Amino acid sequence: AASFSEKSLLFPSASQRRVEITVRANRDNSGGEIRPAAPDGWRIEPAGRDYSIARAGEQTTLTFSVTPPAAVSSGAITIAGA
Repeated sequence: AASFSEKSLLFPSASQRRVEITVRANRDNSGGEIRPAAPDGWRIEPAGRDYSIARAGEQTTLTFSVTPPAAVSSGAITIAGA
């Protein structure tokens, strides 16, 4: 299971912000790739991050940099690959 560390974020400017996604293993030896998706004009770096978790119930936190467009915009960032 994957979730954002913060439920909502405001970007008052076009400055880059750090976004954390927590991945929790539902079974032993879990792994994969998390790829956040954002609306057009938004940039997420890196595009994806691999994770590996040895034991069910353990978790790891993945960090991404999110940059909004210069123009006013709204939208949702979603998690793919969880």
